[in-house]
Amino acid sequence: MFPYSDSLYQIKNCEIITRKKLDSKSLIQYFPEKIEGDSRSARWIRPENGALNSHLFRDIGSNTYVRLVRLKEKRNQPEITDVRKRLYLDEVTYLLLVYDLDWNLKAELEIIYPSGTRFENLFSTSQGLFINKPEQKSEDEYEFYKIDLSRFGD
Repeated sequence: MFPYSDSLYQIKNCEIITRKKLDSKSLIQYFPEKIEGDSRSARWIRPENGALNSHLFRDIGSNTYVRLVRLKEKRNQPEITDVRKRLYLDEVTYLLLVYDLDWNLKAELEIIYPSGTRFENLFSTSQGLFINKPEQKSEDEYEFYKIDLSRFGD
């Protein structure tokens, strides 16, 4: 899977053997990034409503595939261009999609990380899928949402 694509590709010897378009109930639009700046100082900017695939993995315990898409972002204070200062400014919306082993869509969940928070972790264990909560009580202790994927499998 490519970051700006709604399809899975099987490639062999630099040729596409198969292409599978992945379904979603929500509208996912992939727009290319644009370069902003000059020859001395430039950066790539993704449109606010431009999606980006960020995670794709198979959850062995539930026999499902999980895909996480950065769906859109709402830019607060766009005049601040320093990446380090922008770290927690934007509100970002993610879309978590769950597919069966034949890539049929089983579930879709929209997750919003408001300004001042950010997505950091997504991992699967035998106990389920874990994703960090937007707001943490402490820098030293993380809290996670636990999602039971077993109901979406075969």
